[in-house]
Amino acid sequence: CGCLGSLDLSENCLGAAGVGAVGQQTSLTWLSLRGCGIGDAGVSVLLGALRALKNLKHLDLARNLVRDPGARAVCLALDPAPSSAFPTMAGFKALTELDLSGNEIRTDGGRLLREMLAKRVSSPLRLAMVGNDVDPKAARSVHKQCSMPVYY
Repeated sequence: CGCLGSLDLSENCLGAAGVGAVGQQTSLTWLSLRGCGIGDAGVSVLLGALRALKNLKHLDLARNLVRDPGARAVCLALDPAPSSAFPTMAGFKALTELDLSGNEIRTDGGRLLREMLAKRVSSPLRLAMVGNDVDPKAARSVHKQCSMPVYY
């Protein structure tokens, strides 16, 4: 059934294996998977499952043990141009809020996020990055690329 608009599965031990079914809720506009332990592998599984969610506006992936490889997967999915990794996503155009707070994203992941934000001129994104390990220079650089607030 694709009848839910909002779904909060925060603090459940879904892991990488448990996130795939979320994509069956095709009417979701708000999804929170805060603290579900999905990690980098789970981010890739999740993003593949979310292809059908054309109206998703809010995605909360805070406190999920996401590192730079997971940030890279997010960037590929949010890139406004289709890629070979995610050919049908073309950037989650409806997405306006992404929370990656409290993960383990470092400077390389921060750089990738900055590059992705620079490409999303026509669909700005509010990005929360509080509690990661992005160096201050990279954080300022990400902030300059975003027309909406970026929180560290």
